[in-house]
Order: sequence, then structure tokens, then C-alpha cells
Amino acid sequence: MPTLRHCESADDLHGTVKIGYEVHNGDAAASWVVFVAGVAAPRGMWDRQVAALAPTTGAVTVDNRGIGDSDVPAGGYSTEAMAADVLTVVADVVPGGAAVHVVGHSLGAMISCKVAGVLAAEKRLASLTLLSGSLGGWFNMIPPITAKLFRTLPKLATASTAHRRADADLDCHYTDAYVAEHRDD
Repeated sequence: MPTLRHCESADDLHGTVKIGYEVHNGDAAASWVVFVAGVAAPRGMWDRQVAALAPTTGAVTVDNRGIGDSDVPAGGYSTEAMAADVLTVVADVVPGGAAVHVVGHSLGAMISCKVAGVLAAEKRLASLTLLSGSLGGWFNMIPPITAKLFRTLPKLATASTAHRRADADLDCHYTDAYVAEHRDD
């Protein structure tokens, strides 16, 4: 059974931040996976993945600062600061020198890239898995401004059903030829 733990992560601008996390299967761990959630997602979002890894893989699920059992500081929500939090948890849990698989979703993917960079430099990165993330920051997630986008915006704004919103979203992100070819997929 996992136990809620806390560690303190040092933030130069905002002092010490308490980070909540759980360790699963730590006693019998042959390898380690650290799961980093996205915006406003608690560590529990990974429960099914953790269960699938039992009993030989140690898993660490982290509440990012500002969510769940972690502190909610007034500032300090950069991916660098949150990566430092995750690295503090890794140092607290994973035996020295052990390689770590890092998995991140959404904002957690951006945080995980920074975590992976540090672990790779230490020769401790086993793998990096990124789910639904953007590596170029928020601006690169916005579709390019084109005439097609301007034609599609009214469809998005007035779509009254999920199906119509999905159709308008497809039109935003894919060429007309691709949508026509794959509409029934």
C-alpha cells in the first residue's frame, strides 16, 4: 500500500515548498518510474499505470506544486522550479545511482524533459515518455493564423454539440484533403 510522503524542495525565489508524493512497490523495485502529471491533475491520475507495473517496478507519483498534497506558493510555477521539485523527490526516494524511467503528461511532459536532462547528465535516465505535451511552449500549441482558421472560428464558436465542435477542430488543425480522406476513421 502506498504511503503519502512529503519532501521540501528549495526554490530560490519562494523559499521552501512542500511536495507531496507516493511511493508504490518501493521495497521490491527492480526498476523505477517517476510519473509527472499535467496542469491541475493530482498524482492519483496514474493509479492504473502504477497497478500495471506492480510488483517489481517502483513507481513514484508526484503532486506538482499547487495541487493535491503539495504546497500552493504564491509564485514559482516555472517548469524549471517544478522539475527541481521532481528531482528532489527522486533524490529522496530512488536509491543513488539507480536509473529512472520518467513519464510526463501535458505540462508534466515539459517538466519531465527538464528532469530527464538532469538525469541523463548523471547517467541515470532509463527512458523518457511524453504524453500530450508541447515542447515549444504555449504559443506553439496555437494553430497558425490562416484564412482557413478565420473561416473555422465561427464554426467553433457556434458549435452546439460535441460532434460539431470536433468537426470544427479537425478543420482547424488538418488540411481539407486529410479531413476528407480520414473523416470516417
